[in-house]
Amino acid sequence: MKKILALALTLALFGTSCSTTPKEPDPVWQRVEVPSPSDRVLWKVTLLSLEKGGFPLGGGLDPSSMQLTTGWKLDLAPFSRQGTRRQAEVRMKPSARGVWDVEARVRCQINKSLVKPLDPQYAQWEWTGDDVVAARVLVQHVRSFLQEDIELSDAPEDPIEAYLERQKAIEDKKDR
Repeated sequence: MKKILALALTLALFGTSCSTTPKEPDPVWQRVEVPSPSDRVLWKVTLLSLEKGGFPLGGGLDPSSMQLTTGWKLDLAPFSRQGTRRQAEVRMKPSARGVWDVEARVRCQINKSLVKPLDPQYAQWEWTGDDVVAARVLVQHVRSFLQEDIELSDAPEDPIEAYLERQKAIEDKKDR
């Protein structure tokens, strides 16, 4: 009896350690420091930024703790492994008087369904890494609503001018 119990326990432990279900990857948070006259203003601006990004506001909104998690934003595609869904998570905390730290991450999953990749009912979601670009865009939207002076680089606005400047720099190096 003890041998059977030990064997069952070993198989149970082995089965859980060899799970093939991929886990959610480690989060990649994007952080920005913004001035805000109050927590309510920051909260409203963050909700507006999320709506602007197309994230559905769900039940994961907690204004008292200044944290929120959106619903899933679906971007389905007609081919397997090209459709995605994204979910934003935002945390806000005061860092100084009138200044807040805003951290955001965007979870991302891809649809690996072969049968009906455009039908969410048949979707087979698989974790991928966080969408760092979407998280950066989100925190920059919040920042742009609240930041008084945003510094811009001295780079030319016209991409053709930038290309010509790079070509000129290359030619100058060749001439030396």
